[in-house]
Amino acid sequence: MIIDAFPYGYGPEVLLIRLHELADVVDRHVIVEADRTFAGKPREFAWPTLVEQPEFAPFADKVTLHKVHLEPRDPWEQEEHLRDVVLDTALGLARPSARILFGDHDEIPHPDAVREALKDEHYDARLWTRYHEWHLNRRAVLKADGRPHLWEFRQPLLLHADDERVGSLVRACQTGRDVFPTGWHLTLQGGPDACYDKLQATAHTELQALTFGEVRRMHRLGLDILDRCALEIVPTDELPAFVQANLGDYVKRGMIA
Repeated sequence: MIIDAFPYGYGPEVLLIRLHELADVVDRHVIVEADRTFAGKPREFAWPTLVEQPEFAPFADKVTLHKVHLEPRDPWEQEEHLRDVVLDTALGLARPSARILFGDHDEIPHPDAVREALKDEHYDARLWTRYHEWHLNRRAVLKADGRPHLWEFRQPLLLHADDERVGSLVRACQTGRDVFPTGWHLTLQGGPDACYDKLQATAHTELQALTFGEVRRMHRLGLDILDRCALEIVPTDELPAFVQANLGDYVKRGMIA
């Protein structure tokens, strides 16, 4: 049994990609939603409305929603608390020998990486994802030693639910076996309006000072929000399979650069 557990607060387009991309390797999705953003602003629970839409309805029986009430506190404490709730909720549903895929909803591992990790019953795994910003096909490139390389994250994690070390593994995020091929970290997707709203909700409070005009300019020029990297255009065949299959729709919606 594979439980895919993550907090959700924004980005239905990316959530739909995740549900489709992992459809053949995940048995149940656990979506944890809070009644406040990390910045402390009230929000409505999204999944009850999304599941009524035709594109999400096929996943109704595969998703467990857990609603959380958050008291106002430091944004980073909110995020840490919500991640603890995600893991506790998944552990509560897990059968012995189950595996838990744990991360953010926009960190989508390649399904082949999940399959490869499942071959080894003795190790937890880090499933690498590559950072995409503003558009689905705009990917981050860093420079080290004067040479460009793709920005890759050692997350999400695939954990053994019956391992007594599971909590420390999540926090350290440094243990476990690296597994490829690499997936996709699809952050700040959906156009300037959606990206601006997301930045107003994030634990990165320094980004809330950005005006909508500044966000729109960065989106148009393809500039990294924190000036950390360059952003290159990705070949279509390196995008998630669901995106490739619906490329024309994503182009019309402005999600392809």
